[in-house]
Amino acid sequence: MITPFWIWILASIVLTHGRDVIVKHEKAIEILVSTVRSNDMERYLTLDNEIWTSFLKTQDGFIGKRSLLSTHESVKNATQVYHIIEWASYIQWKNISKETLIIIDKQFVQAFGYAPETKSLPDDDGFQIVGPNSTQ
Repeated sequence: MITPFWIWILASIVLTHGRDVIVKHEKAIEILVSTVRSNDMERYLTLDNEIWTSFLKTQDGFIGKRSLLSTHESVKNATQVYHIIEWASYIQWKNISKETLIIIDKQFVQAFGYAPETKSLPDDDGFQIVGPNSTQ
C-alpha cells in the first residue's frame, strides 16, 4: 500500500526528463565553464563578481560560488574559468526566471563588451550531491 508519505515523496522530489532522475529537494551543483579572450580574465572575474555573483546572492537557495582556474594558468593569461555554484535545492535554482537571467546577462555583456562562450557541465541540470555526505 502506498502511504501519503510515499505519494509526497514520489510527487515532490522526483523529476524525470526521460533520461535521468533528479532529486529536487537535495542540494544541486551548477558548473559553468566560460571562455574569454586572453588578457581579459582579470576584468571578467571582477565584473562576474560584481554583476552575476551579486545577483546570485539575492536568490533563494544560493549557498555559494567559487571560480576556478587551471593550476597551469595565471589570471593574466587564463582563457577558461570554471564556476562552481552550490544551491540548497534544485527547485530553488530552477525557480529563477529565465527573463531575469536574460536581463542580468545583458547587463554583464554590456559591461564586459562581449559575451564569453559559456557551457554548463554536464548539462543545464547540473549535478546533485549524493552519497553518505550529501546531507547536512
